[in-house]
Amino acid sequence: YQRRVHGGFRVLLLLLVCCCQHILSEQKLLEMKLLVLLLAVFVSSAVATEKIVVTCHTSSWWVMTPVNKSVVASWIPSHLGFGQHPFNGLSDDLHPVYYEFNRQQDCTPTLFPIAKSTFTEFKVQIPYLTQPGLKNPLMFKPLIYEDNWIDVLGSRAQYGLHTVKADHMEKNNNANTYTIELNKNKMIGSFTPTSDWSPIHENPSGSYFIDINDSHEWLGHDIFQKQKCARDFYEWKSTKIRNVVGTIQYGGLIPPLDNAVLDSLPAIQIETILRISPLESCTPL
Repeated sequence: YQRRVHGGFRVLLLLLVCCCQHILSEQKLLEMKLLVLLLAVFVSSAVATEKIVVTCHTSSWWVMTPVNKSVVASWIPSHLGFGQHPFNGLSDDLHPVYYEFNRQQDCTPTLFPIAKSTFTEFKVQIPYLTQPGLKNPLMFKPLIYEDNWIDVLGSRAQYGLHTVKADHMEKNNNANTYTIELNKNKMIGSFTPTSDWSPIHENPSGSYFIDINDSHEWLGHDIFQKQKCARDFYEWKSTKIRNVVGTIQYGGLIPPLDNAVLDSLPAIQIETILRISPLESCTPL
């Protein structure tokens, strides 16, 4: 019964969007999507018992880059603090920021596998954070760009994330570039491989990303604005990576940052399988 209720609301969302997109104005269509999606998330959250919400094939560049702590502090809630990180070479005024330049393919909801989706997303993530009373470290996601309204609204409603609909996003594997466009601003990530593909456990750079994702819960909030946590689980045994260097031209899309050269902290290209948990109570101390 729980599976049928959850799946039924996902079907309702898809049918309403498909049937009405040609007859409603863009604003009315957006309002309809949000209303139905909120209803679907509310009901599914109330009845679902699964520990994995969705499974995706992730094709991405994952990048760690140092950012001034005063800037990072402006991105995170005031009750979070800076914890210890493993990058001993960073000066005390810097903190590592973790970017994911993702193409999420064949994302399959656990309770309704027919509702697959493929989309492009870019995540700004702050690892190695602390909060009194909770198991640390924690990760906070201050900004996510996605290329379609369904996934934008889904991320907002289901996880309470600050997700923004970009005008255009493209992951170009041939040119090794990643582009985000919004309001005539353009952010470009350019990458150059520096190693061959190998299993992630055979590449020392991979250990940092394994540690972050295995040790960190990430913060979100439910539809009642209550803070909760979720986790990303990856199939590390089948994951392949290669090292990269590169540059990021922020183009005003991650203010106040300008440009970055990716050569001081780990940066990789990755092919992996991602599974995302639902929001649950954060783990206490």
